[in-house]
Amino acid sequence: MLTPARNHRQLRSSSNPFYIPRVKTTAGTRPFSVAAPTVWNSLPASVKLERNIVSFLRRLKTYLLTIRVLLTITRAHNDLLVLSRQCA
Repeated sequence: MLTPARNHRQLRSSSNPFYIPRVKTTAGTRPFSVAAPTVWNSLPASVKLERNIVSFLRRLKTYLLTIRVLLTITRAHNDLLVLSRQCA
């Protein structure tokens, strides 16, 4: 299901071990064959390189929760900016 990326030259993208198929629509990003390599390639090396499953899961959970908190803070900040512009 997952295809290893094949780079003949040293590229910045060579740190991404899985090939992500090109898609034309948003719905095309949903299949496992597209979503899985996209998510895996986006993980930081500290998570991907962990050998112990318990440590891997702990690091993955920490990373995902950090991303969620940052998104929540960003959305709250954007909402406050919109409200301040409406009140001005």
